[in-house]
This record gives sequence, structure tokens and C-alpha cells, in this order.
Amino acid sequence: MNHKDAVHDKLDEFQKLHHIATKEFSIVAIKTSSIVSGGAVVVGLAFVSSMYSSGHTEVAQKLFSSVFIFAVGALISGFASVLVYFYQRELNAAAGQIKATDSEPFLEKTSQHSIKIRNVNFIDKIIPVFIVLPYVCVIIGLLLSWCAIK
Repeated sequence: MNHKDAVHDKLDEFQKLHHIATKEFSIVAIKTSSIVSGGAVVVGLAFVSSMYSSGHTEVAQKLFSSVFIFAVGALISGFASVLVYFYQRELNAAAGQIKATDSEPFLEKTSQHSIKIRNVNFIDKIIPVFIVLPYVCVIIGLLLSWCAIK
């Protein structure tokens, strides 16, 4: 195997590993935040319903704000999955903008490559925010629930 083929193989291997690792992490993080947020909505609605049924309407009304915050967290979690999709799409498009050549450095990036990489870098910076926000919503919702019951 010559140097050119080794460079091409390493690039392909790196791109595949990066894609797999990013995809797996994103899926696990988003599933977890979706389950936590969605579970909080279900439990919160059940509790509010129970409070209304037992005649504690004032407490139930206060608890509804926490259920709303839980629902916002669930929606943000869904938006995070859309961002991960765009991240993967742009990353794959950026990889497609690198062409193998027969001369040094054996790789040629098209003009679109830098645009795709800029998009990937931007999305990469905001995805963690949208993964953490549902957990923040759960914490805020729990605090609001605690204050309503207390």
C-alpha cells in the first residue's frame, strides 16, 4: 500500500468512526432527555388530575405551570433530535466534498467543504445546549411542583 492509499484509508476510517460515535452519543442523550421530560409530563398530569379530583383546585392550578415546563422540556428534546439530523447531514455532505487525488497531499477539498464544516461547527456548538435544556426544565418543573405543594 502506498502513502496515498494509506492517507485515503485513514480519512475514510476517521470519518466512519466520527460519524458512528457522534450518532450514538446523540441518540442516547436525546432518548434519555425525551424519556425524562416525557415521563415528567405524564406524572405531572396524573398528579394534577388527582389534585383536581380531590378538590384541591388551587394546588392543581399551581402545579400546572410545572407540567407546562416539563412539556417545554419534551419539545426542546424533540428539537434536539432535529438538530442532530442536520448535524449528520452536514457532516456527511462535508465528507463528500473531499476528493481523493493522485498527487500530494492526496486530498482536495471543494469550495463547499468549508461552508459545510462551518455549518457542522455551528450546530456542534448548539446541540449540547438543546440536550441540557430539557434537564433544566425538569429541575425547574420539580422546584415549581415543590413550591406549589409546600
